[in-house]
Amino acid sequence: MVWIKDHRKKNLFVQQILKGDYFGEISVLQSTPRTATVKSSNYSTLISIEKPVFHNLCSSYPDLLLKIKHKTLSYKDPWKLLKISLLKEIDYFSECRHDDEFFDEIHYSLKEENFEKGISIINAGEKCSSIIFIVDGVLELVVYDEHGKEHVLETLRQGDHIG
Repeated sequence: MVWIKDHRKKNLFVQQILKGDYFGEISVLQSTPRTATVKSSNYSTLISIEKPVFHNLCSSYPDLLLKIKHKTLSYKDPWKLLKISLLKEIDYFSECRHDDEFFDEIHYSLKEENFEKGISIINAGEKCSSIIFIVDGVLELVVYDEHGKEHVLETLRQGDHIG
């Protein structure tokens, strides 16, 4: 059984793994943390291909890489679809809106972070190292005056981004 966590950290059942199915390809292809939890629902025997061997196979057989990348495009779990739909609304990506492979690749490279209420996410003066897309929640863009009083310049919500 394959489970993912959605944007509220709720477990969602995605699919049952059947004879001939495989998993782990996204993490190996994209060099990202695993995107799902896989649980055995009965006695199971597994075999695996280590990442270096897999990459060597893909170098020798480029069609293998293309077939696996194509299969990842078919994954339609709600969490993935939500993130991709938000990315498609970003002005930067307007020329790529119809390029599913582009968004699939970006989606798997996203770093996900969660913050409790009141936590500073970025601070004035820090060097910018990423663009942050808001998937869930409400953020306030604030400045402080010479007396240290906080002023809200803008409220940001799902689909907004900061950099």
